[in-house]
Amino acid sequence: MRLINSSDNALGISAGTKQIRLPSGKTTDFQSGDWPEPFPVKIYQSEPQPRLVFSSTWRITSGRRELCLISNIDGAISLRSLIDLGANPPDKKR
Repeated sequence: MRLINSSDNALGISAGTKQIRLPSGKTTDFQSGDWPEPFPVKIYQSEPQPRLVFSSTWRITSGRRELCLISNIDGAISLRSLIDLGANPPDKKR
């Protein structure tokens, strides 16, 4: 999983029991072995006042890739994600 913070704000993320800083204009990667399955996620803006901007439960499983884009839309923080589950091999014909 990769997070790209293209917003104008430095953000923080609480993922499971971990706290991570998401600087503006930077990319942060999550590895599948780092978190239990599934885990709660909260993204917050710390300035000028601490404020929750996103809350969800995320999954990181084998074969799943996700790209999360964080941006400002009309002055509000927005998160959009693209998920690639990978293709299963076709069934063999007998």
